[in-house]
Amino acid sequence: MPRGFWLRVHGLEQARAAWMAWPATAGSLPLIGPPRAAETLGPGWPSALREVLTPSEAADAGRGDVARIVLAMDCGAAVGFALAVLDDWRARDTEAMRLVIALADSVPAAAREAIAARAGLFGVPVVDATSLQSVDVGPQASPAIAADQARALAAGPTG
Repeated sequence: MPRGFWLRVHGLEQARAAWMAWPATAGSLPLIGPPRAAETLGPGWPSALREVLTPSEAADAGRGDVARIVLAMDCGAAVGFALAVLDDWRARDTEAMRLVIALADSVPAAAREAIAARAGLFGVPVVDATSLQSVDVGPQASPAIAADQARALAAGPTG
């Protein structure tokens, strides 16, 4: 799992811009959706991203080297949404994207363990949502701003 900050995006266009701007030499692009993304964007959002952000799309845009995406899906305390995300994800090709389920710390231990056991069947880690520090591009930010933030995050701390 990525160390350091994640880039918080609020939709497909921001995610696409960040992915296209992220240098493949910087390793995997750590993306996180908005807070409680499973509720606001739906449990199929990770799969939708995977279907749209493809190496062929990058090649069409003149990029032959694209980074793998590690997407943290914030499910908040919505255990049912976390299970729905996993049900939708399991049948997907995950070579270009890795999924991480982030749960609120208020989720009871027994429920967290059950979700982690099911997620483990698909190689999906489950983490506490509060452990993921992020740089938020903002819900109204343009794709250009998302791309700029991705490049800045890839460059790492300066000074």
